[in-house]
Amino acid sequence: MEVPRSVARFNKRVTNRIQGTWAWLLPPWAVIVHRGRRSGRTYRTPILAVRSRGRLVVLPLYGEQSDWLRNVLAAGQAEVTRLGRTHPLTNPRLVAAADRANLGPLVRLLARPIGRVFLADLGQPDGGQR
Repeated sequence: MEVPRSVARFNKRVTNRIQGTWAWLLPPWAVIVHRGRRSGRTYRTPILAVRSRGRLVVLPLYGEQSDWLRNVLAAGQAEVTRLGRTHPLTNPRLVAAADRANLGPLVRLLARPIGRVFLADLGQPDGGQR
């Protein structure tokens, strides 16, 4: 169950700019900080994320063509700001439905209609700087 790309484009231009002002403070929202694959620019993208067993779990609602997802997978790293704290993300990957068994019951329930989920290991926060 993916959200149509037209909605993704609208959110990228309009909604994300508004959500970015508060998403880093209110879970399950978070802001993922990533670099563009070609431009090298730093981007801040609001996402819905769940923390599970030392990892960040994100349901790629816009599919695997989302710019933030492609950027993070290409770079192999990113940062996430959640509850006002910035954590480094390492080992980003997409996990197939069959591999979700050890993610916890809430994540399994939410991920059921989606084929794959994004996982990354969470590092220690940097002390709460945005």
